[in-house]
Amino acid sequence: YKFLKPLKGLENAHLPYSQIYQRSLVNLERFDEAFKYSLSLENEKKNNFETNLIIGVYYLKNKNYDLAKKYFVKLKKDENATGFKDLLSRSINNWISFPSTNYSEAKKILDEMPIKFQEIKKIQNSFLECYYDTKFVEEGFENLIYDKNNNFSRYNYFYANYLLKKKERYRAIDTIDKALIKNPRNLNLNQLKVDLSSKKFKSQFDCNNLSDVIAEIFYIGSNILSSQSLYSLSNFYLNLAKYLNPLFISYETLYAENFYMINNLDKSKKIYKKIKNNGGAYSWD
Repeated sequence: YKFLKPLKGLENAHLPYSQIYQRSLVNLERFDEAFKYSLSLENEKKNNFETNLIIGVYYLKNKNYDLAKKYFVKLKKDENATGFKDLLSRSINNWISFPSTNYSEAKKILDEMPIKFQEIKKIQNSFLECYYDTKFVEEGFENLIYDKNNNFSRYNYFYANYLLKKKERYRAIDTIDKALIKNPRNLNLNQLKVDLSSKKFKSQFDCNNLSDVIAEIFYIGSNILSSQSLYSLSNFYLNLAKYLNPLFISYETLYAENFYMINNLDKSKKIYKKIKNNGGAYSWD
C-alpha cells in the first residue's frame, strides 16, 4: 500500500494499477477509503469489476439495497466476469433481488444457476429456505450436512444456529454433538458447544440478514481462491466478508491461515491471538 499511494494517477495509463490499489485498501481494512477511491474512478469513467463490487458492498452494508443493486448489476456486464467472477456476480445479483422478490420467484431464480455451480447452489438453497423462513429450512440444511459426495460439515454450525434462533436448544446441542463425532476439530462447533454450556451464546450469523448471507458467499469464494494458492486475492474477498459481518470469528481463521501460507508469521500470530480471545475452543495451547 505504501509504495502504491505515491503512484496515484497511474491508472490513466495502466489500468491494473487501480485494481491493485483497490484490493490493497480493502486488505488493509480501509474500506471507506476504498469506497471513495472507487467513486473517483467511476466519476472518471474508469470503472472495473472491483469498483462496482466495492461500491455495491458499501451500499449493501448500509442497507441501501436499491443503490447496491445498481452497482451489482454492472458486474454482470463486465466482459471479464468469467469463471469465479461469474459465480460471484450471479450469486450476489440473485440475493440482492430477494428483498423485493417472493419465495416462489426467488426459488426459480436460484434454480437457474448453471449446473457447474451445483455445490454452491446447494449451499445457497439452504440459506434461501432460511431467509424466507419456509417449512423446508431443516430439510435444506440436512440435505447439505448429510451430503455423501461433499464435505459440508461447516454448515452444521448454521443449522444449529438456526435451531437456537427457533428456541430449539436441545436439538441444536444434539446437532452439534453429532457433527463433532465426525469433525472433532471443528473450531466453530467446539466453541458453540462451550458457549451453550456456559450460556454465553451470541449469534454471529443471521440468515435473515442479507449482509450476513452475502458475506458467507464471499467467504466461500475466498476459500476457493485460497485452495488455489491465490492468498492475496483470497484476502480481498475475505475482507469484504469481514466488512459485511465483522462478528463472525470463523472468517479470521482463514485470514490467519492465508498469512501463514505466505510466511507473514507476525500478522498470522496477531490474528490467532485475536481469535483465541474469542473463546477457549479457539486456543491452540
